[in-house]
Amino acid sequence: MSPAHSNSGGLGHHGAQFQVGGAVQAGAFYIERKADRELLSALMRGEFCYILAPRQIGKTSLRVRAAKRLQAGGVRCVSIDFTNIGSTLVSIDDWYFSIAVEIAESIGLPSPELFWSTHQNLTPVHRWYRYLRNELIDRTDAPIVVFIDEVESVLALPFSSDDFFASIRSAYNLRAEDPAYERLTFCLLGVAAPADLISNSVRTPFNIGREIRLEDFSRAELDAFRPGLEGLGGSPDALLDAVYAWTSGHPYMSQRLCDDLVRRGPVSDKTEAGRVDDSAYTLFVRNGRTADANLAYAEKRLNANANANANGPRARARHARPVPAALERRAGAGRAEQPGADRAAPDGPRGRGARREG
Repeated sequence: MSPAHSNSGGLGHHGAQFQVGGAVQAGAFYIERKADRELLSALMRGEFCYILAPRQIGKTSLRVRAAKRLQAGGVRCVSIDFTNIGSTLVSIDDWYFSIAVEIAESIGLPSPELFWSTHQNLTPVHRWYRYLRNELIDRTDAPIVVFIDEVESVLALPFSSDDFFASIRSAYNLRAEDPAYERLTFCLLGVAAPADLISNSVRTPFNIGREIRLEDFSRAELDAFRPGLEGLGGSPDALLDAVYAWTSGHPYMSQRLCDDLVRRGPVSDKTEAGRVDDSAYTLFVRNGRTADANLAYAEKRLNANANANANGPRARARHARPVPAALERRAGAGRAEQPGADRAAPDGPRGRGARREG
């Protein structure tokens, strides 16, 4: 497997590892952001939350870390990835039953099969709704947080998912009448706004919960990567300055670039900025569209954003932006591909228009 596709990162000189893609594993660099603290605090208070952000910006890693900390505090956690349930060849009853199975196995409840068959005369959503109250809440004394990742997968279902989100909103509203519901909290994660997931404009929109904004890394936060760049020659701080100039702190791209610098090893005949330019040009400009599926996805999202911004107010460019604006100008950096040709670095946050070092 080539480095462009591998999730196993380069090992820093202090033992920590840069990880390219996927939920951050133990032993890999993880940068805690404001969202980490906000999400944990909100869920501990029982607030319904949703995290809306592009892919490869750290939603799953945020969820995993929050769940571990909640469990350490006595909260029972369920993590459901909607892509694992399926969205095409699935019936509405099987879809709700699959969610119940995920909950039962995570919490250690009996299989929902008996409950499902006993209540087969109810509608699928009513059966699901009753399962939450009569099985999940009644059989569990501790607070419960249900994380639902890849929530936008419901848009591909062959049936409307409006009732599902209405049931979550109902569970929130019932706290005023039934205190037992105060122990049940939902956290939705995805790239689509919850309000956009209810297709029927006549129904009450999904207007509950707290939005947790997952921002790119700041330059100061990138200092957490410094130990991984020590021993490469030159100044780790200067390398990180150059990395930030290219990525604007985008999590995937920052890890990707640092990982490549470690794989290349020490270089003594170029400046730190020149070394980062070499890596960034190869990764993001010359090979990015063909060798990196995440960058190919980012380009599609950029194009989709451009169309959405041109077509009306429903566009949410702030949430849907997959890569920093500096890389939208990468075409100018890639105009010369022939060996020996000069390539101009894009004008990033550093404001450099200098020629690349050969």
